[in-house]
Amino acid sequence: DTLDALQTAGEGRWGELVKMRFVAFTGNTGAARATATATSAARRDDRINAYLVAPGADALPFVVAAAQLAKIARVANSSPAVGYGAIPVKSIVPGADSLQWDHGARNTAKGEGCSTVVVVDDVLQINDVVTFYRPTGEEPPAYREVVQIIKLMNAIYNVNLVYSAREWAAAPLLPDGAITTLAQARTPRSAKAAILPTLMGLEADAIITSAVAAFKATTATIDGSNPDRVNIDVPFQVSGNTVVKAITMRWGFNFRRNAAFIDA
Repeated sequence: DTLDALQTAGEGRWGELVKMRFVAFTGNTGAARATATATSAARRDDRINAYLVAPGADALPFVVAAAQLAKIARVANSSPAVGYGAIPVKSIVPGADSLQWDHGARNTAKGEGCSTVVVVDDVLQINDVVTFYRPTGEEPPAYREVVQIIKLMNAIYNVNLVYSAREWAAAPLLPDGAITTLAQARTPRSAKAAILPTLMGLEADAIITSAVAAFKATTATIDGSNPDRVNIDVPFQVSGNTVVKAITMRWGFNFRRNAAFIDA
């Protein structure tokens, strides 16, 4: 019931008039992977809730969540494009080594909408941080990685700053090519131009992949039925993260033949 309430409230925050999204984190100390992921596995359309785990840890679940989230929030606030893998959480004593999930179990857990951790030198480290979201047929799920949601939050916030500013509040709106001496007047062309610095800033912060491509694809038009409305479409691609590393090592051996051992 609590997860349902959080999901309903969180989805409301995605509304275009609210623009204040959130992710809700719950601690999970279940040692058995299947038991720990039972709830997340059943909530395939939930992009609001997420588990933060510590398999077998002798700590209250909310303490596990708070300890990890303190680390995650610090990175999300200072460097929103950076993920959370390999962050140590020394305040949580991990469960026994025999209770830790191996690589296969962690992959399965992530596939069931559950975050994961690893234990390195007896220190718990954050690994995957994901929401429960993974609709059937959507691979990879768009809103699974929490860091991607954080990037979207930053992009939406910064784009909104541009057009909620005073100069866009109630400026005269003219079609492209109109001749005016009023500095406050705006056109679809100026609406598109206004977004370029923001896109460049988002690329500089590694939040989106290509500001130039996003700007070229941006369109702005005066609405056909409402002369007080300018329709602005800003398509952009969120950057990825090095969650998966596929490494191929190639080597050879140098066998030198010593001339002294070769018959004439």
